[in-house]
Amino acid sequence: MKKLLLFDIDGTLAVPGRGPSEATLAAIRGARKKGHLAFISTGRTFDSVPPAVAQIGFDGGVFSSGGITKLGDDVLAQQFMEERYVEPLIRLLSENGIFFALETPEGRIHSDNGELVLSRIDLDGLPEEMRRFTRNVIFDPTALPYSAYAGQPVYKIAYYSADPAVTDWLADRLRGSLNVVPFCDVPGFPLTFGEISDPTVTKGRAMAELCRHFQISPEDCIAFGDSMNDADMLQAAGLGVAMGNAVPELKALADRVCDSCENDGVAKTLRELGLL
Repeated sequence: MKKLLLFDIDGTLAVPGRGPSEATLAAIRGARKKGHLAFISTGRTFDSVPPAVAQIGFDGGVFSSGGITKLGDDVLAQQFMEERYVEPLIRLLSENGIFFALETPEGRIHSDNGELVLSRIDLDGLPEEMRRFTRNVIFDPTALPYSAYAGQPVYKIAYYSADPAVTDWLADRLRGSLNVVPFCDVPGFPLTFGEISDPTVTKGRAMAELCRHFQISPEDCIAFGDSMNDADMLQAAGLGVAMGNAVPELKALADRVCDSCENDGVAKTLRELGLL
């Protein structure tokens, strides 16, 4: 029976800042050779998927946490944050010194307060690799400057702050209108970060679109993830697999917990399920 396989990237297919292991690469390619469909399902935009991940070879992907779904390079479906929320949210983030990235069809558009946010942390106290990684997150050379924003539709908004309480503060301010989901901590990364999205824009909804397109039952879907933006996808899939390094809340609702990303949890599980 053909399966639809969905994989988060960071913390699932690859440790942040590294490429996927040879075992992970071989397992996904092996599953596809057996006739199974493999899709990325990530909070990242299409153009920010690491080349080492894209080169594994996938049938398509879900990007911006469900904002856009692609079959190869073709758009299957897309859904945006309601316009009435976008401008007030930009003002809220800007007025409170929170760095943000608008995820749009044109790419990521970064706010212009990156230096201010970085000035609130001790970059000099970080190891060189993490210092470079932190600056690259804020000053991503592939991102567009804020001056490029002209009211384009927005899939979701990512946020970064030196204040560890920012996620709870945002969730309280936006309760009843938008979802605020924190990302898994990256060891040594000095900023708190997460995403803000319309409650109807989810990875689970995107998975349902793929099921309809391929005429596959959700029961024949297997989803892997590590953060709470994977939660509805894992719950909607016939088998939801939380990584060993996943947040406890995700492990609690998953059907299965596999080994960690660093220990090739995806590859081991695909093999154990007889999909290779």
